[in-house]
Amino acid sequence: MAIFKQGMNELLMGAGGLYVLDPLFATCKGGELILMWQDAEASSDYFYDSNFLDMETRDEARFFVMADYLTYIPYGSRGYAAFERMLKEVNPDISVGQFRFERLNELMDGKLGELNDGQLGYVKYYFENYNKQTVNPKIPAEVVSLICRYHHECEANFGKRGFINMMDISKHTGDFSRRLSMLYEDGGDIDCGKFLSEIAPCGGLGEEELEYIRKFTGLRSE
Repeated sequence: MAIFKQGMNELLMGAGGLYVLDPLFATCKGGELILMWQDAEASSDYFYDSNFLDMETRDEARFFVMADYLTYIPYGSRGYAAFERMLKEVNPDISVGQFRFERLNELMDGKLGELNDGQLGYVKYYFENYNKQTVNPKIPAEVVSLICRYHHECEANFGKRGFINMMDISKHTGDFSRRLSMLYEDGGDIDCGKFLSEIAPCGGLGEEELEYIRKFTGLRSE
């Protein structure tokens, strides 16, 4: 059963979600972020549609996909870890999850404040539990976190062999979404590492990549 009763994805669209994504690139070498968001949404839709789940639940998942891409951190798991170190230097009292939640609320002009406590807690849960080792296939916020993390690992390799363009990336993510969807009926938790280990990390991040993360996230030291 969906937690949100509002049209959360429409709320994000109304706040200009597509306008935020459209000019952005996933890496300093390119990769249109709006196309990558669409690919991730397609993976999420496939999971819910192929398991004949209700539209409210599917739309709830769509909200988390867009929320993830609106608060995107470039370069997958390595970029996330690098950003975590950067954030500690600037503000050691805030977690990456809290930073992303506050960024989302800012992009939505404070509209998250219209949610009740349970719904607001659910949005925070997504960001604060982003790197879980296992996810419950019955909980959209958990499933979407795995979907986005897998996509981000692929996106981080944009331009490299096997990931030259969006067509290459979609081959990886399409196969992933089909295999993931088959695990819903099993009922047990899904091992994230099993999927994420399939994609080699993007490699060491040089100063160009680190500076791109700083600019992309708007993080600056005082």
